[in-house]
Amino acid sequence: MYDWQKRRLKRELGDLYDIFSDYECYLAGGAITSIFTNKDINDYDIFFKHKEDIVRFLYKQSYGTIFKSDYAITIAKNGKTIQLIYKHEYPTVQDVLNSFDFSVCMGCYDFSTEEFVLGHTFLEDLASNTIHFNQKTDSPIMSLIRVKKYMNKGFDIPVPEMFKLGFTISQQNVDSYDKFQSLLGGMYGENYNKFAEKLKNEGKPFDLNYIVSRLSEIDDADKSCGCTTELDFSEMNESEISMEVGIPFDYFKYDDEYYTLDFRRLDKEDVDKCLFARKKPIEEIVKLPMTVYKWIDAKNRCSFFNSNFKWKDYGEVKTNDWFASSHGLHFVTEDKIWTCCYSNNSNKALVRGIVTSYDDFISVNDMNVKNQEMKLERVFVTNIWNEEDIPEEIKSKKKEKQEGCPF
Repeated sequence: MYDWQKRRLKRELGDLYDIFSDYECYLAGGAITSIFTNKDINDYDIFFKHKEDIVRFLYKQSYGTIFKSDYAITIAKNGKTIQLIYKHEYPTVQDVLNSFDFSVCMGCYDFSTEEFVLGHTFLEDLASNTIHFNQKTDSPIMSLIRVKKYMNKGFDIPVPEMFKLGFTISQQNVDSYDKFQSLLGGMYGENYNKFAEKLKNEGKPFDLNYIVSRLSEIDDADKSCGCTTELDFSEMNESEISMEVGIPFDYFKYDDEYYTLDFRRLDKEDVDKCLFARKKPIEEIVKLPMTVYKWIDAKNRCSFFNSNFKWKDYGEVKTNDWFASSHGLHFVTEDKIWTCCYSNNSNKALVRGIVTSYDDFISVNDMNVKNQEMKLERVFVTNIWNEEDIPEEIKSKKKEKQEGCPF
């Protein structure tokens, strides 16, 4: 069903269609209305089932200037304006449809099923230029302004629908400046948050009657399009993006600095202000003691890289000259023994050591066992084996590597 509309959507989005299909998301609102009325599309509103997908999208994709409002992140791609709605999660199509105020906006395309889902009066109201109001919308007060906009476009809103809008507004419990400010905004771009902020900053106790008496002072200077912050997500890691879209993320603290679980440094002030940050003990992230390995010159019991650095068969080894201190003692975890440097050397011996302190690592990044190697300031050597003496459980890793090689 709606094959023509689907073909147009794919043509309009181009490669963006395939990109969005990799995420659990929907296209909804004005773009769908434009497709079904055969009009130009102004922008594309994308709703995600899970906020984690927004983070993944922004982390993987690269775009130009990006703006963030309280409801949406606006990006530009191939001359198209795309708004990623991040204020809420939208697990179902109905959650998306319920977010809109008027029936003529209640159209949705599900990229997962590649199907259109339309409100029950969507097509009928488009054909008759009639608006029905959806009382489940987030911003009923802003819908008053949008009534004027749609009437200027030739739509009619029946009297019963105006009653519905009025009584929905009357049910809003406006008991604080924050609630008042939220009702003067919304996901539709235009908002009057500046006016609400101005009254809030006067410092007077909240009084709705007083607020209403001041509404006549609103002018165009108090209106904004909602693009409040300019951002560059290409410079952010996933935890930093999570902070921007308001989803919980984990971090750990080491040496009075904060790091993501992939060992990227975070801004302490931003994390401390974030309500969604979850601190993890470093003991859960980097488990000690840690067993590590490296290859050395078997004949001379010295480093391949620095022949002046001698290794002993047992005991503590530290970086003890300028060369080793600046570069560290290079080790790997067991899974990388047969792929690391010098693993193909015919004159090699394997050192096994134990790391017992976080201070033994040159840097926080060296704690990351996913790295190809780590640099240490100190290690406790437990064994050095010539290649023929290496224990069978370690040799078997080499056999697994060879069997897994496609060449």
